[in-house]
Amino acid sequence: MKNMKKLFFAAVGAISLGILASCGGQTGNPDDAILARPESADFKGFNVVGDNIKVGEGDAAKPLGKWGYGENGNMVATSISKIAEKSKAVADKLKGNVEYVYMLEHVQLGTEAVKAGWATKAIKNGEVITLDGGYCAKVISYKYDSELENPYVGNGWFPSAENHYSNLTPDSLYSLPKNDTKDLAGNDHNGNPAVFEGGLYTIVLAKFKDKVEDCMIGYGAILEKKLTSYDITASVDLAKLTIVGKINGTSDWNTGVAMTKEESGAYTATVTLAANDEIKVRANDAWTYSWGFNALTDGKTNFTDADGNIKIAEAGTYVIRIGVPSKLSPISCTATTFTVVKQA
Repeated sequence: MKNMKKLFFAAVGAISLGILASCGGQTGNPDDAILARPESADFKGFNVVGDNIKVGEGDAAKPLGKWGYGENGNMVATSISKIAEKSKAVADKLKGNVEYVYMLEHVQLGTEAVKAGWATKAIKNGEVITLDGGYCAKVISYKYDSELENPYVGNGWFPSAENHYSNLTPDSLYSLPKNDTKDLAGNDHNGNPAVFEGGLYTIVLAKFKDKVEDCMIGYGAILEKKLTSYDITASVDLAKLTIVGKINGTSDWNTGVAMTKEESGAYTATVTLAANDEIKVRANDAWTYSWGFNALTDGKTNFTDADGNIKIAEAGTYVIRIGVPSKLSPISCTATTFTVVKQA
């Protein structure tokens, strides 16, 4: 009978321990704990953004936020154990030293499907390399408008002057300098991190408890699967240039006004524009290569930058002239001349 009582109480004890563990009474492996940053009025979460990048592969790929909030880019709070499943080396850097950890899996970077059509420079093994903008990704924190419940960029870009980072994956990710001095690639901490090859990545953001290399943030891109990279040197022939936008009060971002090629190789067109019209020039009836306010080589003070478009202040007839390479690629697409001049 005594033995039966011992067995009974042992069983009850085991059940009780199981109940306590399921209710949080027993912590278990601390590496399994989800490490989340507390939400507040100033913070809702973190979001991966870029130019044309996607999450997923093939037909399942979904667009992320284009340099702004997009729900497909929402990072999730995770544990050291989950990070270890992706990379033990990264998990070891974070273990016991972070307040929170977030990740987004299956981010497609540096492939034909996510090419941006503009060039960025990075440093790999001490050498400056040129990459398409589709190799780049940043993280933003976001919050909600208290009245509209509308998500928008909150209190930080990662990296930035305020939120520079320690590189968790130097073999796969170009790390930006941690001060205002530009590096050999011409970038400082306000630039864009870039991966070195096309593939699916897990983007990781972590907040260190203690300073690591004078940084408080850990950022990394863990390669999950290699995919065909986009060749930055590939070029296309310039077939036509078109002025598109809001022209004389009518929006036309597709057909637009065709430009005429001069003997010099530059293109011109004369158009009537109303006040507050917005225009751009694009090549080959596509948005892979286009030129707006920032491409103007003269006369910027006469116009306003409207999210990259040239906004017209004064109605009138304008002569638009632009010279661009006959073969276009992200490293050969700069306008040698681009002017918008109002006729007298």
